[in-house]
Amino acid sequence: MAAVYALGLRHPIWQWPRPGIADRWFVLAAAVTTGVGASTVAHRLVASFVADLWLGRRFRRLLSPLLERRRTRWEKAHKLAVDHEHEPCGTGHAADRNRIALARPRSPTWMGDRSVALETRIRGEYDLDLAAAWPRLWLVLPEPSRADLRAAALEWQDAVAWGAWAVLYALLALAWWPLVLLALLSWSWGVGRARSAVAKSTDLVEAAVDLYVPELARKLLPVSGEPVVDPAVGRLINTRLRKGG
Repeated sequence: MAAVYALGLRHPIWQWPRPGIADRWFVLAAAVTTGVGASTVAHRLVASFVADLWLGRRFRRLLSPLLERRRTRWEKAHKLAVDHEHEPCGTGHAADRNRIALARPRSPTWMGDRSVALETRIRGEYDLDLAAAWPRLWLVLPEPSRADLRAAALEWQDAVAWGAWAVLYALLALAWWPLVLLALLSWSWGVGRARSAVAKSTDLVEAAVDLYVPELARKLLPVSGEPVVDPAVGRLINTRLRKGG
């Protein structure tokens, strides 16, 4: 019995004294704080999942039929663009191909392909390892260019946040079905903003490479005058950045 008294259980729970106003506010504040913390952690975890899903990093085997469909459509559009390259309709066929993907699809999603195509196009044009070059290239970019890239990154983060809330709303809709509408609206808004952010960021990165890789070459390589960045120079930059690795 002494142990029961020590735990404060001398009386049955229905005989416990009612908490005072201060105690009630403390319990409410603790509950709200715990709920906010849990929802924040859940939102971050779901946001990471949504970002990977949009970029085609999740369920690749499950989504492989979608990738094959995208490849088939792209190859047909590419053939039309090549066959009619010197005809008035060639521009339209090229635009149709680029709306599917800027390079042969390697991801089941449009956003994933747009990101992958960036590296493919830069490798094809300059034979440059973008992943290795980008941190150094960032250092030579003027501040307005950096600001534009930061704005695109913030737009992406905002879009992913909307997508994560949409997933959470959909889960809560299991208990209260009207939240389905809110989930659909949030998801649609998030996808639209995400596509816009990916298009902006990839265009800006490609433009930065086109405009400022010569400056990077001047700083990294023993060249004089204005270097012409071609695949040979790109390979020299790769070698310098990898430091023989």
